[in-house]
Amino acid sequence: MFKISFEEQKKHPNERTFEQMKLVNYKKEYDTEYGIYHFRVPNPLLRKASFDCSGETTFWSKCISHEYTVFYKPISAPGKNDWLMNHKEYGQTFMEYKRFGFHEIKQKKDVIYITHLSFNINPSFDQSFITAMIILCQSYFYDMKVKLLNLKIDLEGVEYRNYEDGSYQMNACTIIEKLYHEMPDDGYCMVCLTDIDLYNDVRVIKPRKWIYYPPPYKNDFCYELNSYKYWVSICSIARFDPLFSMDKKPEDNETKIKSYFSLLKRSAKVIVKNIAHMFGLKNCIFFSCVMNGFGSMKEFDSRPIEVCPCCLRKIFTNISRKYERLDDDGRVKNDMLILDRFKQLKDCLKENFVGIFEKELEWYNDRIESLNTELFGE
Repeated sequence: MFKISFEEQKKHPNERTFEQMKLVNYKKEYDTEYGIYHFRVPNPLLRKASFDCSGETTFWSKCISHEYTVFYKPISAPGKNDWLMNHKEYGQTFMEYKRFGFHEIKQKKDVIYITHLSFNINPSFDQSFITAMIILCQSYFYDMKVKLLNLKIDLEGVEYRNYEDGSYQMNACTIIEKLYHEMPDDGYCMVCLTDIDLYNDVRVIKPRKWIYYPPPYKNDFCYELNSYKYWVSICSIARFDPLFSMDKKPEDNETKIKSYFSLLKRSAKVIVKNIAHMFGLKNCIFFSCVMNGFGSMKEFDSRPIEVCPCCLRKIFTNISRKYERLDDDGRVKNDMLILDRFKQLKDCLKENFVGIFEKELEWYNDRIESLNTELFGE
């Protein structure tokens, strides 16, 4: 990858050239293994190959890959308790997605449904909260139909656990079974938000054999659970609330507002992540991306709300195939799809999530400016 002359190789180690140091760092990055499943951080060549834009138009390719090394950070080495330390992930390139994971958007079956299952545990989980999630998803998955589905789910037969401190958890698998039978005929997928803590029951949705499980008793929980058979997902916001683990709730408004903002931001990330899973996307291992797996709130907070170039191409290849627009000559015109989506999402965050996504707004402004300069010279 880096050409080093014989004369340079004979130099004293303290006088290594910049290219030699890059080669050393490249080998170190690739050879280092992490965790019980020996995760290796993908090298720059693998990251670029994951979203290879060959076969796409120049405009489309630039919207995805222009200055991607500047705007999209590579995934970092996992820390002690991070997801990749304890879970085996193979990743999913664009070509692997197209061959094995593609959940095609079909005619008259193209609506993303968002529903909610409230147990009146978290007062912040109200109608305005659900509305905010729908507005965000409509901008995030540009051109897709996103609708609210009000359900009265019969919870008879849904399993739950009681604990000595009065708290309880519900079985996410049995809830997914109930949701599946409520899916409308035009539903592409369904995501349910709930304010109750969840756990996974292996009898219905079996976890992968190579996943490490922490000790039981209240550590046995799941933030989310997806069914690729039913195209239904359920997400719990219970542990996204910073007040969840507090015995004594704060009384000052400033702390309450900060907690609500944090809850809203985390919930926004997890709902777009789960909808993307329903598109057939797996956890990302190439870039710092909303599709990264997470094992703690600290790790989740470090992830952006935006998808990486690889996941972006997966999602919008699917959307563009369904919603092809034609120009005056009858030719397919979907090149503006991604750029328009950046602009619409930026406006959505600015107008509806004031003070919550400040860093993200700065990122979107820079990204749009960079693409406008590259594409139109503006």
